[in-house]
Amino acid sequence: MLVFPYQTDSAISNFLMWINDASAPVDTYVGFRGTFNLQEATEVDIRMSGASTYTVWIDGVEYLQGPDRYHPNYPEYQKRRLKLEKGTHVVAVQVHNAGIEVRYHKDIKPFLYFKIYDTQREVPVNWKADYLTGYISSGRRINGNLGWIEWCDLNLVQRDWHQPGYDDSKWQPVVLVKRELGQFSASRLDAVKNITIKPDLVAQGELAEIYGVFNDLPGSTFYTRDLDSRNYPAEGVWYRFDLGKVMLSRAKLKVDVPQGTIIEIGHSEYLLNGRVSPWIANSGSDTYNLHRFFARGGVQEICPVIPLGGRFVEVHIKAPGSKVRLLDYSFIQRAYWNSQQGSFASSDTLLNTIWQVGVETVHSCSDDALTDNPTRERGQWVGDYIPTGMRIVNAAYRDNSLIRRALVQAAQSAFEDGMIQAQSPGHASYIPSFSMTWTLGCLDFWKMTGDKSILNELHTFARRNMDSFEQFWTEDGLITPYWNFIDWGYAPNTGPSDMALNIFYLEGLRAMSKWELALNDKVMSEKYSNKANQVEQTIAKYLNKYRSSKGYEYDSIGYNRTVLALHAGLFSKEHIRPAIEAIKKHILNCFPNNPEAPRLRTSNPDFSSNQLITPYFAGFAFPLFFENGEEQFAIDQFKSCWGWGLNQGLTTWMEVFDLRWSHSHYWSGTPTWLLTYYALGLQPVFNEKVNRFVLSLKPGKLEHAEGKFPLPSGNVVEVKWIKAGARIDYEINTKEPIELQVNQSGKTKIIRINKSRKVQLF
Repeated sequence: MLVFPYQTDSAISNFLMWINDASAPVDTYVGFRGTFNLQEATEVDIRMSGASTYTVWIDGVEYLQGPDRYHPNYPEYQKRRLKLEKGTHVVAVQVHNAGIEVRYHKDIKPFLYFKIYDTQREVPVNWKADYLTGYISSGRRINGNLGWIEWCDLNLVQRDWHQPGYDDSKWQPVVLVKRELGQFSASRLDAVKNITIKPDLVAQGELAEIYGVFNDLPGSTFYTRDLDSRNYPAEGVWYRFDLGKVMLSRAKLKVDVPQGTIIEIGHSEYLLNGRVSPWIANSGSDTYNLHRFFARGGVQEICPVIPLGGRFVEVHIKAPGSKVRLLDYSFIQRAYWNSQQGSFASSDTLLNTIWQVGVETVHSCSDDALTDNPTRERGQWVGDYIPTGMRIVNAAYRDNSLIRRALVQAAQSAFEDGMIQAQSPGHASYIPSFSMTWTLGCLDFWKMTGDKSILNELHTFARRNMDSFEQFWTEDGLITPYWNFIDWGYAPNTGPSDMALNIFYLEGLRAMSKWELALNDKVMSEKYSNKANQVEQTIAKYLNKYRSSKGYEYDSIGYNRTVLALHAGLFSKEHIRPAIEAIKKHILNCFPNNPEAPRLRTSNPDFSSNQLITPYFAGFAFPLFFENGEEQFAIDQFKSCWGWGLNQGLTTWMEVFDLRWSHSHYWSGTPTWLLTYYALGLQPVFNEKVNRFVLSLKPGKLEHAEGKFPLPSGNVVEVKWIKAGARIDYEINTKEPIELQVNQSGKTKIIRINKSRKVQLF
């Protein structure tokens, strides 16, 4: 196993604890109570970790959820600081033993690690534990990517067990356990935020059962209930909420109901036939996006510990309406950031909305990782955060920790031959194009943040990753046994080797050559450069099959391969303009520009067509327009295609241009970072010098714009410009020194700005 240069703690593995039964059954919950005493008011450091989801209360107040996801070879603990008063305190932790592998963690045998330190020493804690027997192992998972639904009889759960005054005299002492884990290190993440959301109550009424009995499929029972109650006697009441956007959340309901009342909470990204559907599209498995509770009698709070994804929520309460009172309701959103620092506003209000929706989508997909979607997977995919996700984060937030950690965890999860996993640290997935893209992503992270340390930390992993593809190289190009994902709907070329994949390989090798040069290894840089030249020659042979005296047959080459080849600089100067025109023509002939064009559909995600575009691949295609004098075409397409999504009522971006797929997928947010880079004109080149930007303003027909770009320090650079005839008056303000690299009239100059500066552009 390769070792990271992190400060690790080998002693932690000796203090993992569990209940007396050291191998708890799957899908069970254990409560831990720790009592400790402080001789004086002080700040304490709390360090904690676990195998799967846990919730921490301190003195009866919910404090934190965890763990931060990790690979078993590289376990992490959360470290938090808290000020506590003198006297006795109680920490309570509810730990879920998932007992399965999911997208965000491997199947690790259950444990809890929890230590408290004051300024001088470890604080002794007296621990006890007990099974929370009211939690029922239902055998139903949210879907095959995620964990179990929450199925809980509150009458059987120890009441107020997490409160300081609870009598735990009958609870068991904990035992120390051994787990197959590497050495622990501290997580570098801030705490994931719990943000209170007050939703809109959009509908309510009475319900009656139509299908099934208690142990039948709960999704079908939930969805087939009669919510009009005109044909059958009412058996309960229901409420429908709109959270405003798709998010990962937990309901927090204050109700007054009879004892034993069944309360079900179902989430969905959109309304199906006007109501919440508890099934998650494109899951590849049976799905149950809901929780079930059996209430205690009287006034009580219902609040799951496992969050679910969705925008719309229905609460079904099976008790006579006259005996049900919904006293209060809110939802707790789980998200990494609680405020954004970047902004964008222009003369085009639609573009302003499109920019912000990209940020809202990233925010909804933020957890203890930047996840592809909060509902279907919560997976950390390389191809989602590179190139789009990381650039949106950079444009909107000062804290880039999720991106850095994603790059690191991809390396930690590499396969035995060195290939970087497409998704980590849970379910393993081979997608070579993502593995190659990871190499570019590490260099891009350095460029966006100035953090060169990542190149040193991941250097060995990067070499092994790129070298792993040598085994698949043939005279025809790369031939791998893995999923050749280039884009949804991608139609591969004929022949034994796919040229789009070879272009990804080419770009990865070039990036690796630059990486080696950045670390002053000219010999290895030349090695990867030579291999890149060999790959480029193979690609050129393919492209030349479609070249004549009139130029290239771009339709035969195909949209995706043309975009990637142009992106990689494989067309000579005279062929760039025809390639751009061919790409534009293709885009205009696809949905949603052409309503009659084919669409991707969840019933057949492997469907391919030569008449498709996706918002994902815009991350490769649309920068080409800004760099080749077609910025207005790009802006018009933002308004046409992403505007189509807004017209469908979306408040976060769709995965593809079809509403049957995910409604919250941040890889679709390309307009956000491109508008920051080109309509504000700021492109970070912090690899050259921290706080240095290339000024590249390409605003199209916009008359004015203003916005903010976050700096790593927490400050922001403020930009404001306005057209004045043939010139643009560009103003920039900053609280700390920055540099602008300005390329104008064939000359490059560096402008140093300490506070403010006005520049005239022509």
